[in-house]
Formats: sequence, structure tokens, C-alpha cells
Amino acid sequence: MWTAFWSARLRPFLTRYLPLVLYFAGLLFLLGVIFRNVLAFGGVREFTEAELEKLSLFKLALVAIGDSPELQKISVSVCLILLWVLFFVVVRLGMKNLQRLKVMNFELEAESPEKKIEVLKGEVEDSIHPAKLMKFFSGHEVYDFVFEVLLEESFQPADRMRPIGEVYESLLSGYLEQTADQYRKHYGHSFDYEIITGAETGSLSKPIKLLVNKARHSAESVFVNREADIWPKKNTFVHRHVFEEQEYFTILTSYAYAFRTSDDFLFSVLHNILISNIDRALHVITLSQHLLEEGDSQ
Repeated sequence: MWTAFWSARLRPFLTRYLPLVLYFAGLLFLLGVIFRNVLAFGGVREFTEAELEKLSLFKLALVAIGDSPELQKISVSVCLILLWVLFFVVVRLGMKNLQRLKVMNFELEAESPEKKIEVLKGEVEDSIHPAKLMKFFSGHEVYDFVFEVLLEESFQPADRMRPIGEVYESLLSGYLEQTADQYRKHYGHSFDYEIITGAETGSLSKPIKLLVNKARHSAESVFVNREADIWPKKNTFVHRHVFEEQEYFTILTSYAYAFRTSDDFLFSVLHNILISNIDRALHVITLSQHLLEEGDSQ
């Protein structure tokens, strides 16, 4: 019976309220000591002119405290109050079940282990998704698709062959379309995309043009989410890339998905992989055509 009473009633009560009782009891005791010494304080002795000229304000305060027992007790009590508060803050923050501690007008909050696990789990899941996408776009299947598209273009008549820049935009649109679908499956939200050349930026709206100019002079992508004051309507992401000495900008917009730093890394890798795949495929096709021409000539 006593064990059940201790476990169910007394122990939870003591665990919850005993630290608070000790904290406020010690605080009230030290405040009472200060109040009693303030009432007994008879004032500071008068300093001589020589002392006023020779000593600084800080040293005069130390001399006054040294000459008055009441000031000494008040000073010690103030230091003890600070140590007392600091002690309970450190002890309570070290408790595993602490989530929020309020001391006077100061409030400190510590995450519970369960909350930390949930946050860590979300971060891991968010990092795994971009990693899977990068692995997919780095795979042989994507390269084979790029190779087939360029090989088909190479067999087109000269009047029907598309410029390499147009092929690049078409392949990039396919990349972005697949990425948007994966975002919709993983995050529940997707984005719209637009690919423009550097010469086409003059027709953009002023807010997007500011982001484009910022991306043009930055080594990283630029994104602004709608909670920012300067962009109240859509979340916008701008990435600058160069292909065949031609400047391009990929502009992503979304009302629901908030862009983050991991998106900068993902889309940088995506564009670089596509350009690398095109260069490799063109090199192989050119080399194959050269070998076929040599075989025909022989």
C-alpha cells in the first residue's frame, strides 16, 4: 500500500513541487536578508577631498562596501541570489523531462528527446529525397536517354536539325518535369518552372528581374519565400546556368512549397549533370561519325 501511494501520489508530487518550494524558499530568504540590511543601513561615510580626487568611482564603491557591514551583507546576498537562480536553471535544464522553465521574467525552453527525434527524422527524410533524385539523374538510364535524343537529332536533315540550345532546353524541361512530379509525391507540393535565356530577362516583371540580377552576380541560386516582405505572392527560386556560352535562367515558382538551401544544391547538381551528359553524348556521337567517315573513305 505504501509503495503504491509513494509511486502514484507522493513521488510525483515531490518531484514536481519540491524543487519549486526550495527555489522560492531560498529566494525569499535571501531577499529577506537584503531587506533587513537595507533597513539597518545607516548610510555611507563622507569621503575626504583627497580620497575623492585620488580614487575612481569603482574604488570608492569598494571602499564604501568595505567600511559598511550592511553593504557587505547586501552585496553577498545579491551574489547568492544570482548563484541560486543560475544553479536552478542549470539543474532544471539538465532534467530530461524539462520542456519549459520560467524564472522571473526570463523563460528558457529545452526540447524533449521525442521532439528532437522528430526534428532529426524530418531532416533525414528531407536529405534522403534530394539524394535519391541526384542518384537517379546521375544514373545510366538518364544518360542513355540523353544519348538517344542527341543521336536522333544527328540523323536529322540539316534543315530539320534543331539548334543544340533548343535541345538543351527540351532535355532540361524533361528533367524539371520529373523533379516536379517527385516533389509532389514526396512533399505533397510541386512547382511551376520556366527556362529563359539571358536576352529574355528584359521582359520579366521587376521583382523577378531583381532576383535574376542577384543570381547573375552570385555563385549560388537565389530564392525568396512569400513570408518575406519583398515577395508577398509566390515562393520563387532562380538558378543561373551557362551552356555553350549561352546564359540561361531556370525560374521555379510555387504557392505551397517553400524553397530551401537543399534545393539550391539539388538543382545545381541537376543542371551540371545534364550539361555533362550532353557533352559526353556529343563527344561519343562525333567520334563515331568520324570513325564511320574514315571507314567509308577506305
